Amino acid sequence: KPVNNRDKSPLRATINQRDAAALAQGYSKAFRAVEIASIVVFLALGSLLIWRLVPELADSWLVIFAAYMVGWAAADFMSGLVHWGADTWGSVDMPVIGQSLLRSFREHHVDEKAITHHDFVELNGANCLVSLPIMGIATWLSFRMDGPVTVFAVACILSVTVWIFFT
Repeated sequence: KPVNNRDKSPLRATINQRDAAALAQGYSKAFRAVEIASIVVFLALGSLLIWRLVPELADSWLVIFAAYMVGWAAADFMSGLVHWGADTWGSVDMPVIGQSLLRSFREHHVDEKAITHHDFVELNGANCLVSLPIMGIATWLSFRMDGPVTVFAVACILSVTVWIFFT
């Protein structure tokens, strides 16, 4: 059941929110299983990427550091953009992304403390899930590292995904 949004800005007033209990009930066991699998694969790929980058540290430490910093800034920008988009557009009734991704963004607007009641999996699983495609690209690139450009790309992608994990 939609409820009025407390934010009085014209754009926010057009968004229908659900009550906190209805949003909390949208977290399914099936999506939890997907989140657990995503976390496991995320950690495995992240570990592999670190293992592939360690030999490059001696010759490319400055490139890796620069990539880390660019990845940090990119992750901050992307997480803000995604957060704004998920709060502003779409509906929790949308197929696939509604209950799995948009629901959690909307929940904290009607129950600010809801996030403090979630466990590690619910807090981080969706972030891991959306990071997997780009980590797959970085993994593929890591087996083709033949210079500073690919080292930068792999390290930057790893940095982005790690910082997104922490958001």
